[in-house]
Amino acid sequence: MNFNLTKYRRVAKMTLMEYLAYRLNFFLWRFRNVVFLLTLIFFWQAVYRHQASIFGYQQKEMLTYILGINVLRAIVFGSRVADLAGMIRSGELVSKFLSRPWNLSAVFFSRDLAAKALDFIFGGLELVLIASLFHLSLATPPDWRFNLAFAIGLLLAM
Repeated sequence: MNFNLTKYRRVAKMTLMEYLAYRLNFFLWRFRNVVFLLTLIFFWQAVYRHQASIFGYQQKEMLTYILGINVLRAIVFGSRVADLAGMIRSGELVSKFLSRPWNLSAVFFSRDLAAKALDFIFGGLELVLIASLFHLSLATPPDWRFNLAFAIGLLLAM
């Protein structure tokens, strides 16, 4: 069986174009994520206002956790597989994918990869912007091997 990556790259490109076609929807989606993140940051800053640590965690560690989880949430939970039910209902699954010589798993993998890349890029930009605007100091791991283990775990979670 000839597995041609070009058509799956096109699927990923079309997924990105779908996201960016409705600019207001995309902007409001990102804006909602920023408001959610700011709400969490302000909440924890208020909690730590009168205490140096809570349950052994410093404010810097808690904010690092919250910002990191925001990026991880976008990567791990962002999935286009939920579109499958609508595609079945509308007949789009048969007309676009099953009637052509495409690997359906590879199609959804391409769509997921494009969506996760978009989430990672914009989530990272939002993270950098918020961290720099509010001068947040973040906790870093003491050893580079923790970062390596984290990156491997992140790739396996996708």
